[in-house]
Amino acid sequence: MEQALVIDPQDLDGDSRVQSELNVTKICDPIVEIVGGFVQFVHFTVKEYLFHNQITGFIDGTAATLSLATTCIAYLCQPHHGPELWDEEIEHNTIAGVYRLHDFAASTWFELVEKLAHLRPSYSPPNEFVSLLDLLSACRINEGYDSAASSVALSSSFCLDHDPPAVYEMLCRMSQFRKARSGSDFNLRKGNKWTNLDPLTISSTSIRIYRQLDQLLCRTSRHETHCHCGTIEKHHGAMPFKCGFLSCPDRRYGFEDRLSRDDHEKHHGRPWKCTFPGCEFADGDFLSRKMRDDHLDRFHAQSQPAKSVAFGELHPDETEPLFFDLVKADNTKAVEASLEWFEGLRIEVKHDLCVLAASTGSTAMLKLITPVEVWHMHSSAYDMQKIFLRMLECAIQASNMEAAKFLIAGYFSNFDDSLYGPKILASHCFAKILRADSEEMIEELLTHLKPREVHLGKAPPGSSSISSIVIGATAGQSNREEMLLHLWMKLDLPRSCGRTYVGDALVNVVSTTYSVNLAKFLLDSGANVDHRRSKGYLTPLHRAAKNTSLQAAESMRLLLLRGADPEPIVLPLPGRRRYGIREPGRIRDEQGARGISKWLGKSWDELLAEVKEERERK
Repeated sequence: MEQALVIDPQDLDGDSRVQSELNVTKICDPIVEIVGGFVQFVHFTVKEYLFHNQITGFIDGTAATLSLATTCIAYLCQPHHGPELWDEEIEHNTIAGVYRLHDFAASTWFELVEKLAHLRPSYSPPNEFVSLLDLLSACRINEGYDSAASSVALSSSFCLDHDPPAVYEMLCRMSQFRKARSGSDFNLRKGNKWTNLDPLTISSTSIRIYRQLDQLLCRTSRHETHCHCGTIEKHHGAMPFKCGFLSCPDRRYGFEDRLSRDDHEKHHGRPWKCTFPGCEFADGDFLSRKMRDDHLDRFHAQSQPAKSVAFGELHPDETEPLFFDLVKADNTKAVEASLEWFEGLRIEVKHDLCVLAASTGSTAMLKLITPVEVWHMHSSAYDMQKIFLRMLECAIQASNMEAAKFLIAGYFSNFDDSLYGPKILASHCFAKILRADSEEMIEELLTHLKPREVHLGKAPPGSSSISSIVIGATAGQSNREEMLLHLWMKLDLPRSCGRTYVGDALVNVVSTTYSVNLAKFLLDSGANVDHRRSKGYLTPLHRAAKNTSLQAAESMRLLLLRGADPEPIVLPLPGRRRYGIREPGRIRDEQGARGISKWLGKSWDELLAEVKEERERK
């Protein structure tokens, strides 16, 4: 962020340096926080608020995308990314922090251009932006580009207005390269052969920067005298050791030390090569030495009988990568024949294999490597829940519908949300399914949610669907709200949960998204407009009044129209005094009530008078 803010798109010859540290939390407090070195909003509603087009000074998504794309492309056009730089210059720039934005710019600029191109014909990027793309195509052209190995499919998606032919051709070639890269083992640490598939020199520069960064960092945890590790961590964060594989989803996070990075990369690479000249595997395509030797015996030693791979002879360092390769290839027969060795794997490796299977595998593979008894034997219930959620999330992200349905069916077929643990897990599952925006998965979920009898002292059926985790996942998006309403209606929420739990749902709505749509449904379903478990807690109106947003203002107006008490009594709770939490004041003194005129054009007292008049008229 610091690097991006000092880049001037009008000064492409400049060599901007970050002169001071950006205190993001001080400037943007209280809407952002830093977690693990990454800046994020404290709550999803912050983003919804900032991008809401009814807010004065809101952030326009298209303008923001254009601005970010312009910054990234201008940065890549500046002299410090020139292919003619000496290694000493790369080293100097690395130490000076010039390349702290490189990974983001190199990996993101094309995605941003794609977003802008897909907005046509309703939106056309300005001529200055197209000219900048033309400059990128000219100053970063890869003279060694292998056009014969890259069959370019022309695409109308990149026909920007006033688009020079060179820009159009470059974008089509870049699209082809990105597709090839996403399903390959392109590695910044190995060779330059694949860089000639990139129409620009950006990949070559990425390799040089990556290698220079790796050389500057100490080889072990014991730092050398006058090392640059502290400076590099200042520019690149506390985890500067990045995975070299461009297709790795964890590249941006990095590792604290070299050993952890190298161990992670074992699951990617195929380091063993065939030594027979002209063989298609001469560039390396074997996960272990034993597999390479078996290949040599089979195909390059006619005088010797063929041998089979003896799984048990593999070194433990070779066994784990081999299983990752088999699962990735969805080779269920090989995995089934090797279950004896699978049982001996480290538990964290088993977890990672299950997550990989959820992303890329079939239900047959999932059945093989995620038997319930394994999780109960080696993991606590909490660990099992975390792994299940990771698997479901990865299946959803990878659009592996078959795996997602299998996981949903496997868990919810014997589901009982009267217990606290399963209830929390189910809430997280509902939330991930809603975020997937998939009606198909909602319907799949409903086929496995079986009604059960209500037992005294236990939560009623369907109660896991009303938590703040689930309601918050709708993020104020109408399509997700409709899916949640459909789920509630299918579960017959008013009848199965009763008025108390429906009231709890109303409290959760006005504590998360402030959705008028969801609040209306719950009020119509029997929720008490002033619901609270005791007078020591806040009413829904009081909770909504603590937030300053259009949605909160509209929900306050709805609650008042439905008869909410504007001056409820809140009794003191001993826990507040014990933990130093101040007792809540009156609703009219909360920031949402005091600032409601910004959203509704009338003060709190004027709103109360208007509501009173309207209720009397009805």
